[in-house]
Amino acid sequence: MSEIQETETTVETVAELEPVVSTRSVPTIRPTAPVETPTGPRFESFGHFVRAVALGQVETDERETFQRALADITTTQTPGLLREQWINDVIDLGRTLAPTVNNWRSRPLPSEGMSVSQPIVETRPTVAKQTGEKKDIESTAAVIGVQQWAIDTYAGGNDVSIQALTRGTPDLLDELMRLYRRELAHTVNAAAVASLNAAAAVGVSGNAALVYTDAAGFDGLVIEASATFLAAMRRPADVMALSVELWQDLATAKDTTGRPLYPTVSPMNASGTMSGKSIEGQIVSIPWYVEPDLGSGVKAVIGVSDAFLSQLGPVQTMSVDVPSKLGRDVAIYQEATFGATDASGLIQVASS
Repeated sequence: MSEIQETETTVETVAELEPVVSTRSVPTIRPTAPVETPTGPRFESFGHFVRAVALGQVETDERETFQRALADITTTQTPGLLREQWINDVIDLGRTLAPTVNNWRSRPLPSEGMSVSQPIVETRPTVAKQTGEKKDIESTAAVIGVQQWAIDTYAGGNDVSIQALTRGTPDLLDELMRLYRRELAHTVNAAAVASLNAAAAVGVSGNAALVYTDAAGFDGLVIEASATFLAAMRRPADVMALSVELWQDLATAKDTTGRPLYPTVSPMNASGTMSGKSIEGQIVSIPWYVEPDLGSGVKAVIGVSDAFLSQLGPVQTMSVDVPSKLGRDVAIYQEATFGATDASGLIQVASS
């Protein structure tokens, strides 16, 4: 029987080791964000580029790329894309001005006839104190005559092609009529001024012209004219037309202290007012207006507004198509008449 030799195995018991804890902080490991490739320009400005070149941060090839000249494109190369632009407002700085028609008496023109007749007092009856009982009383025959004015027509017109009428912007006909209305107003007013000036002449009104010497004495002339009307008509002056030169002389006049005779503001102790941007004002409380149609020179007409009359018809238009020429005849017109109802209520002022 074989002998089995047993080997004794010695097992050492190893003491259980406790974990060693380090007192050093352990950095937290975070995921690293991917590096983004810049999408914008490398250089924020041309100054940044120059600085980078100076520092040697720009390679020669890259520098040549930035410095390479590009072909210019200006408006000279693109005329087909640059369309001509138009502003529809038509420049017209002229002002519609009809001051004489507006400041003296006016009324509508009768719808029929080519003249206007109106009764007018030529001789007034008289009244006096009776000298005694059964004595003759005052007796003067009243005479009522007739004042007659011929009616005139003022007009203008054009023959306009259908192409100009239909293919233009803004509308040609509207602009044309607007211009004609202004010119018509000016022409009619000029006719009124001519009639007013003629009626105020010495040989017609019977009133001697007042002589203008200087601005300081003009308010005295106005009072003198008003006194004339009070004596003859029992009415003071209530309107006057001044030429541009007279208005200019009055507006720039100053007293001995350098103050304007007719100031714009704070007119204390002043006999009137004027403004460089207004064509109306007052002198000794009587309204005045500037009338360019009085012409050159220092002149004026002072009067009672009812002493001169403008009678105006409506502004009318007419148009007729002309098929043979593909055109349209257009016209504008107004009928009017002017005249003095009592010329003794008008006085001219002229320079010495």
